[in-house]
Amino acid sequence: MVEALVDSKGRLTLPKELREQLGLKPGDRVKIELHQGKLIVEKLEDPFKVLEKLLGDFSFSREARRAAEELALKEATAR
Repeated sequence: MVEALVDSKGRLTLPKELREQLGLKPGDRVKIELHQGKLIVEKLEDPFKVLEKLLGDFSFSREARRAAEELALKEATAR
């Protein structure tokens, strides 16, 4: 267990130990949920990396890529 302070603007800095355990780097996005009075912080996957994993070397038109990126973004944020 680690402790952290909430500042006057309601911000919370995640301690380095927890950031490292989650693999969080500056610019990463997280999902924060309130569940039974507790905050749950979960790292979100980069939707473009998810898309790369799904498609590999597959290439297609710009319009199809845009549609696939939007779908990947929805999938990544739904988790």
